[in-house]
Parts: sequence; C-alpha cells; structure tokens
Amino acid sequence: KILSEQLEKNSKQLLEAQTIAQVGSFEWNFITISRENSPELRNIFETENAQTYDEMMEKVHPDDKQRVKQTVKGCQEKGSKNWKFRYLVKHKEKKFIIIIISIL
Repeated sequence: KILSEQLEKNSKQLLEAQTIAQVGSFEWNFITISRENSPELRNIFETENAQTYDEMMEKVHPDDKQRVKQTVKGCQEKGSKNWKFRYLVKHKEKKFIIIIISIL
C-alpha cells in the first residue's frame, strides 16, 4: 500500500511539473499503433482526446509535413531523434513543437 501511494504521489507531481513547464509526454507503440498522451500534451495540441497519427498530420504545417513523415519513419528504423515542426491550432495560429523521441 505504501508503494502504491508513493507511485500515485509521484504521478501527480509529474503531471503538475508538466503543466508548470508546458511540456507534455507520450508513449507510442509502433507495433500496436497505440498511444498514451499526458493531459498537458493534449493541452498543447488543443485537443481533449489523444490524436491519431493522421489527425496530428492534418494540423502539421504544410511546409513541414514531408519532413515530419520522414522523421517518424526514421525513428521507427533508427531510434532516438530530436526534431521541431510547426503545428496549426485554432484560427490558423502556429505553435512550434519540439519532439524528443527515445525508442525503447
């Protein structure tokens, strides 16, 4: 029970730290195509639910789409990578998204 309480406390602290820093996190299983997004990542992407890859790509800036597709494919083949792209949100406003990927 103590371990469970400590794990829950640590999870809450992580979520709070992400909110303060405006940093989100996600896990993406390339085999099952399942994803888990933190609440702050959904806030950054201005969506209430986890997006599919196709839904995310719809909002990637047109000039960045090909590079994002190539980067995702490269990550699947080679592993970790850092990259940046523009993401279109409400009213065609742009956000710059920085992604750090670590393949486990």
